[in-house]
Amino acid sequence: MSATSSFVVVDDKEFDRIIDRTVSVEKISGGFGFVEGPSWTDQHGGFLVFSDIPRNRMHRWSPKTGLTTFREPTSNTNGNTRDFEGHLISCEHTGRRVARFCEIGNGVPDGIRCDVDGRVWSSAGDGVHIFGTDGHLIGRIVTPSAPSRHDPSVIAPETVANLCFGGIDGNRLFMTACTSLYSVAVRVRGATQGRTG
Repeated sequence: MSATSSFVVVDDKEFDRIIDRTVSVEKISGGFGFVEGPSWTDQHGGFLVFSDIPRNRMHRWSPKTGLTTFREPTSNTNGNTRDFEGHLISCEHTGRRVARFCEIGNGVPDGIRCDVDGRVWSSAGDGVHIFGTDGHLIGRIVTPSAPSRHDPSVIAPETVANLCFGGIDGNRLFMTACTSLYSVAVRVRGATQGRTG
């Protein structure tokens, strides 16, 4: 097993097939209440939406325009995904309902994604775990350390709540982690359903 500043590698050969060890996890933005539900769409040049649950707000991030407010209020929306027709599907805490919007969205169930080769990428308390098609652990992506939202004197990697593949080429992994949004370039595309170009 080997470790770098952003990765814990268990299976060197398989890890090197999917991630370039010279890249770093990039913090795109921070200062949120608690973020969840990243969902990428290729529409309108490509952008990501995600929820800040306690602040009752959804954000939009794109490489061209940066971070903006997508929708507010949101009924404390948590998870977001996209149906086969490209509509945004959101789980709303306050309304205790699943809502379908006729705008944007993308993804699959909360906290877990697959790449085009069938590997499983799962959010966990200690980063993103990557599993081979046979179930063995390939490695972990570890977010940078930050003060704990519960006890600022404790410095540890932020807990990844959810993730999705996206970006213009589909090979960027976006991670919502407590109070921050992160991304890292990977060598494989996500296996997505309902992607539109």
